[in-house]
Amino acid sequence: MDKKAQTKRLYSLAAALGILERSNPDDNFHTLVHGMTGKIHVSELTTAEGKAVEAELQRQLNHQGSYTPKKSEVRERPNMLTKAQSRYIWKLMYLLIELDGKASSAKADERLAGAVRKILGITAPLDDPLVWVRREQASKLITTLEHYVRSAEKKAGRQVLKQKH
Repeated sequence: MDKKAQTKRLYSLAAALGILERSNPDDNFHTLVHGMTGKIHVSELTTAEGKAVEAELQRQLNHQGSYTPKKSEVRERPNMLTKAQSRYIWKLMYLLIELDGKASSAKADERLAGAVRKILGITAPLDDPLVWVRREQASKLITTLEHYVRSAEKKAGRQVLKQKH
């Protein structure tokens, strides 16, 4: 398949999923492409990257409506965050909620999606806020969330997170 046909196929799959917004380079489709490959333009993808994105889009299309991923379920994909990173990020989010003195109506997934949007500039679905986070981005997210937890610990007057040496 040539690059032009590959690009056309990716756009048609994204449109079928409902994640493509015409004339919006920051839509969910482009965010997915950037999260998986680090590239901004679909036309810049290599054949291998295009196949990986196509496989992910096809997977989502096959499971659309019949499957809701669990927050704890993270698929290991090249260059994407690891299961260990995902578990630790969720642990930090729940620690923040525990340390938060105010009762917030925002659920953990809403809070995490907001943190991902604020810290990394990625808008992800609420049912899986970490779906497009790459490994190096996960490190930045973890560092920032650890800072938030330490700040919340100081406000609450207790220590929950162990200090790194």
